Amino acid sequence: MLGALPNMVKTPVNSYQNRRWKRMKLGIGGAVALALGIWAMVYWWWFVVEIIEGLIALGLVVGGALAIAIAIRRTHRAKTPAE
Repeated sequence: MLGALPNMVKTPVNSYQNRRWKRMKLGIGGAVALALGIWAMVYWWWFVVEIIEGLIALGLVVGGALAIAIAIRRTHRAKTPAE
């Protein structure tokens, strides 16, 4: 009996509805991720602060090494005659 039903039972989804649904899933997933991220930052606040402190220290080390490398390169270029 179910095989005799017309095709009206299955309504095809057009491309606009399909794209809209994909955007809606993306928005819902983003909202859930944002809520979980805010909750995690509040719950583990001191851990977040420690990570930020560590990233600042790492940035200072990398920045200092880069500044020294640039200074050495510029002094080396100044010593060699330009051709």
